[in-house]
Amino acid sequence: MKTIKILLTLFALTLLMLITSTSIQAQDKISLQFTQDAKLGLTGDGKAYEAGTLDVTMSIQLQGAQEKWGYFVVYPEFEYADLKYNSYKRWTVNVGYTLNKLFLDDLEMGGSVGYGFIDRGVSGFCWGSNAWTKYKINNTIKVVANLQLTERPDLGFIYGNTGAWTYSGHLGLEISLN
Repeated sequence: MKTIKILLTLFALTLLMLITSTSIQAQDKISLQFTQDAKLGLTGDGKAYEAGTLDVTMSIQLQGAQEKWGYFVVYPEFEYADLKYNSYKRWTVNVGYTLNKLFLDDLEMGGSVGYGFIDRGVSGFCWGSNAWTKYKINNTIKVVANLQLTERPDLGFIYGNTGAWTYSGHLGLEISLN
């Protein structure tokens, strides 16, 4: 039952992001990105979480106009992880730059910084950053590998680990809407 609630919540948030994104006109392209924490999804962390642990991020990528070497990107992002001691939910707003005029035509690399809010039974504001590589399969789909660094105020409340930063690697897809 918990999994059904999670999936319905993720679907509702995706639908809300899609409806919201179609009314925004300041971007050149819009895409949806879905990723899963690779370690938790494939092997587990070797501690408390087994392979198949749900840790997904969803974002609406609002791409600026193409420049000489790439484009600016702004994106709201939501992450959900099915963790012990309450589920993990993180909402952020991010701004970054993607280089897409590199040595391979279909390869993109970029990074961003973001600020947002974590809720895990206790709440707190957080900073974060992302570094990504994307490979364009066709005009609609890109494969995404993302390295995420996140300030984790929730760990201070749960484990007494104040000032903690964590990193994770996510794999997924980006789907263009136009």
